Amino acid sequence: MDDDVTAAREAVSLNESGTRLVIAAALARRYPQAKLVYSGGSSQMRGRLGTEADAARDLFEQLGVSSERMLFENQSRDTFENALFTYRRVQPGPHARWLLVTSAFHLPRSVAIFQKVGFPIVPYPAGYFTLGDARDFLLPQTDASHGLTMTLLGLHEWIGLIAYRLAGRSDKILP
Repeated sequence: MDDDVTAAREAVSLNESGTRLVIAAALARRYPQAKLVYSGGSSQMRGRLGTEADAARDLFEQLGVSSERMLFENQSRDTFENALFTYRRVQPGPHARWLLVTSAFHLPRSVAIFQKVGFPIVPYPAGYFTLGDARDFLLPQTDASHGLTMTLLGLHEWIGLIAYRLAGRSDKILP
């Protein structure tokens, strides 16, 4: 979500990673007996209206997902806390099956962290930014800012994978 626009407009505003929320709602509708857990507090240091989980609650209800099926973790400030606090809240058994829906670019680090805290997850990538084949390398980048954004996003995730491993927040660089 775009935190600033969501807070300023008091209405959920999705950013380029918003596909994961739409996919989570679609999965919840496809599997009506499944429980939905959304994890996201605020990494913002300045004051805001509510948390990411508060905004997600509003969006899921607008998309027709019953609030009785939803749990919200709203204290986490980063991916490690998402995993840890959600694990504590859900207390999944060893044979439980949970889908971890997050942006495709963020999935390797998320999987490593959720595995570290002992959460049995099945990765479910959402919101790809690439085509997934050689065309990604062969097509000229007509928009330099898009290429720079993708480079920065990749660097952020690779640095995160290495930093989380060095800090003991994951057991492997690539799960």
